[in-house]
Amino acid sequence: MTINVKTLSLTRPATPVPSPEQHLWQYYAGPAVAVMALMLLMVFFVVSAAVAVSVSELTDPARAAVHASRLGRVQAYEAWLLPVAVAAIALAKLGIAITLWGIARRLWIRVETIKQTLPALVGRAGSL
Repeated sequence: MTINVKTLSLTRPATPVPSPEQHLWQYYAGPAVAVMALMLLMVFFVVSAAVAVSVSELTDPARAAVHASRLGRVQAYEAWLLPVAVAAIALAKLGIAITLWGIARRLWIRVETIKQTLPALVGRAGSL
């Protein structure tokens, strides 16, 4: 008694894409995630520039009274700036990974297509 079990794979599609014009979902998702990461990085950059101005004013000895009130604000911004930067970098890497995953799937589809058509081509070439 033989049992055939077909395992599912994340990189190998269960059914090949019928036409080369039809794109995989990774074709659209990878760049979209990367653009979201860039938007987060831009927010991080703008807020960091504003905080840098506040920090530069804190070092002025003539503004010692302002120092105490702005120090709490600067520390509050610093508390969420680092996680935003880490999330943006992680999203950028995720976008790259999704795009590379789509490339691997497309290559696997091409290999499967060649596996199916090569025997017929060899048979035709051998009969000539």
